[in-house]
Amino acid sequence: DLLGAHSKHLADRVRSKEGDIAPLRLLAAMQARVDDPALEESDELGWSRYGDADFAASRLNDVFRPGATPTPGDVARLNQAHRQFPDDARILLLWLRHATPSKDEAREGWRKLALLEFREPNLQRDNMHFQPTAFTLYEALREYRKAAGQ
Repeated sequence: DLLGAHSKHLADRVRSKEGDIAPLRLLAAMQARVDDPALEESDELGWSRYGDADFAASRLNDVFRPGATPTPGDVARLNQAHRQFPDDARILLLWLRHATPSKDEAREGWRKLALLEFREPNLQRDNMHFQPTAFTLYEALREYRKAAGQ
Protein backbone atom coordinates (compact mmCIF):
# COMPACT_ATOMS: atom_id res chain seq x y z
CA ASP A 1 0.00 0.00 0.00
CA LEU A 2 2.80 2.41 0.90
CA LEU A 3 4.62 1.69 -2.35
CA GLY A 4 1.46 2.28 -4.37
CA ALA A 5 0.66 5.48 -2.52
CA HIS A 6 4.10 7.06 -2.66
CA SER A 7 6.07 5.58 -5.56
CA LYS A 8 5.03 8.18 -8.14
CA HIS A 9 5.93 11.13 -5.90
CA LEU A 10 9.27 9.56 -4.95
CA ALA A 11 10.07 8.69 -8.57
CA ASP A 12 9.26 12.25 -9.65
CA ARG A 13 11.71 13.63 -7.09
CA VAL A 14 14.38 11.16 -8.16
CA ARG A 15 13.99 12.01 -11.85
CA SER A 16 13.69 15.76 -11.38
CA LYS A 17 16.30 18.02 -12.93
CA GLU A 18 17.90 18.61 -9.52
CA GLY A 19 17.74 14.93 -8.61
CA ASP A 20 17.62 13.50 -5.11
CA ILE A 21 19.05 10.16 -4.07
CA ALA A 22 17.31 10.00 -0.67
CA PRO A 23 13.86 9.33 -2.15
CA LEU A 24 15.43 6.74 -4.45
CA ARG A 25 16.83 4.89 -1.44
CA LEU A 26 13.38 4.90 0.17
CA LEU A 27 11.67 3.82 -3.05
CA ALA A 28 14.18 0.99 -3.60
CA ALA A 29 13.80 -0.21 0.00
CA MET A 30 10.03 -0.42 -0.41
CA GLN A 31 10.40 -2.15 -3.79
CA ALA A 32 12.83 -4.69 -2.34
CA ARG A 33 10.49 -5.39 0.57
CA VAL A 34 7.65 -6.44 -1.75
CA ASP A 35 9.81 -7.96 -4.54
CA ASP A 36 8.66 -5.28 -6.99
CA PRO A 37 10.18 -5.87 -10.45
CA ALA A 38 10.62 -2.08 -10.75
CA LEU A 39 13.55 -2.40 -8.34
CA GLU A 40 15.70 -3.24 -11.36
CA GLU A 41 14.94 0.19 -12.85
CA SER A 42 15.63 1.93 -9.53
CA ASP A 43 18.95 0.11 -9.21
CA GLU A 44 19.94 1.10 -12.73
CA LEU A 45 19.03 4.73 -12.05
CA GLY A 46 20.92 4.81 -8.75
CA TRP A 47 23.96 3.36 -10.47
CA SER A 48 23.92 5.35 -13.70
CA ARG A 49 22.65 8.76 -12.56
CA TYR A 50 23.91 8.89 -9.01
CA GLY A 51 27.00 6.66 -9.28
CA ASP A 52 26.09 4.82 -6.10
CA ALA A 53 27.81 1.51 -5.29
CA ASP A 54 24.84 0.25 -3.25
CA PHE A 55 22.59 0.39 -6.31
CA ALA A 56 25.24 -1.18 -8.53
CA ALA A 57 25.73 -4.03 -6.05
CA SER A 58 21.98 -4.58 -5.76
CA ARG A 59 21.58 -4.70 -9.54
CA LEU A 60 24.51 -7.08 -9.98
CA ASN A 61 23.38 -9.33 -7.13
CA ASP A 62 20.13 -9.82 -8.99
CA VAL A 63 21.88 -10.52 -12.30
CA PHE A 64 24.35 -12.98 -10.73
CA ARG A 65 21.93 -14.66 -8.30
CA PRO A 66 22.23 -18.44 -7.89
CA GLY A 67 20.73 -20.26 -10.84
CA ALA A 68 20.86 -17.24 -13.16
CA THR A 69 22.53 -17.41 -16.56
CA PRO A 70 24.46 -14.16 -16.99
CA THR A 71 25.17 -12.99 -20.52
CA PRO A 72 28.51 -11.66 -21.79
CA GLY A 73 26.91 -8.20 -21.50
CA ASP A 74 26.22 -8.88 -17.82
CA VAL A 75 29.87 -9.79 -17.28
CA ALA A 76 30.88 -6.59 -19.09
CA ARG A 77 28.66 -4.58 -16.69
CA LEU A 78 30.29 -6.42 -13.78
CA ASN A 79 33.73 -5.46 -15.09
CA GLN A 80 32.52 -1.86 -15.45
CA ALA A 81 31.26 -1.84 -11.85
CA HIS A 82 34.55 -3.30 -10.62
CA ARG A 83 36.46 -0.50 -12.34
CA GLN A 84 34.00 2.13 -11.06
CA PHE A 85 33.88 0.83 -7.46
CA PRO A 86 37.20 -1.00 -6.90
CA ASP A 87 36.89 -0.79 -3.10
CA ASP A 88 33.37 -2.16 -2.75
CA ALA A 89 33.58 -5.63 -1.21
CA ARG A 90 30.22 -6.79 -2.62
CA ILE A 91 31.17 -5.93 -6.19
CA LEU A 92 34.68 -7.32 -5.77
CA LEU A 93 33.25 -10.64 -4.56
CA LEU A 94 30.93 -10.87 -7.55
CA TRP A 95 33.79 -9.98 -9.89
CA LEU A 96 36.02 -12.66 -8.40
CA ARG A 97 33.28 -15.27 -8.66
CA HIS A 98 31.85 -14.44 -12.08
CA ALA A 99 34.37 -12.50 -14.18
CA THR A 100 37.54 -14.04 -15.54
CA PRO A 101 40.38 -12.37 -13.67
CA SER A 102 43.90 -13.54 -14.42
CA LYS A 103 45.63 -15.67 -11.80
CA ASP A 104 47.50 -12.63 -10.48
CA GLU A 105 44.35 -10.46 -10.50
CA ALA A 106 42.44 -13.16 -8.64
CA ARG A 107 45.17 -13.57 -6.02
CA GLU A 108 45.31 -9.79 -5.47
CA GLY A 109 41.50 -9.56 -5.50
CA TRP A 110 41.06 -12.24 -2.83
CA ARG A 111 43.74 -10.55 -0.72
CA LYS A 112 42.03 -7.18 -1.09
CA LEU A 113 38.63 -8.69 -0.29
CA ALA A 114 40.00 -10.30 2.87
CA LEU A 115 41.41 -6.96 3.99
CA LEU A 116 38.15 -5.14 3.18
CA GLU A 117 36.12 -7.74 5.05
CA PHE A 118 38.54 -7.74 7.98
CA ARG A 119 38.15 -3.97 8.36
CA GLU A 120 34.38 -3.96 7.95
CA PRO A 121 32.90 -7.46 7.63
CA ASN A 122 29.80 -7.99 5.59
CA LEU A 123 28.13 -9.78 8.48
CA GLN A 124 25.50 -12.36 7.64
CA ARG A 125 23.34 -14.54 9.83
CA ASP A 126 22.96 -18.16 9.00
CA ASN A 127 20.24 -20.55 10.09
CA MET A 128 22.44 -22.36 12.60
CA HIS A 129 24.01 -19.50 14.53
CA PHE A 130 22.52 -16.78 16.67
CA GLN A 131 25.36 -14.36 16.05
CA PRO A 132 26.56 -12.76 12.85
CA THR A 133 29.28 -14.60 10.95
CA ALA A 134 31.69 -13.22 8.37
CA PHE A 135 31.36 -15.86 5.66
CA THR A 136 32.85 -13.62 2.98
CA LEU A 137 35.98 -13.07 5.09
CA TYR A 138 36.42 -16.82 5.50
CA GLU A 139 35.88 -17.39 1.77
CA ALA A 140 38.33 -14.61 0.84
CA LEU A 141 41.04 -16.01 3.13
CA ARG A 142 40.50 -19.56 1.82
CA GLU A 143 40.57 -18.45 -1.84
CA TYR A 144 43.60 -16.23 -1.29
CA ARG A 145 45.52 -19.15 0.23
CA LYS A 146 44.59 -21.29 -2.78
CA ALA A 147 45.51 -18.53 -5.25
CA ALA A 148 48.83 -17.98 -3.48
CA GLY A 149 49.61 -21.70 -3.70
CA GLN A 150 49.49 -22.30 0.05
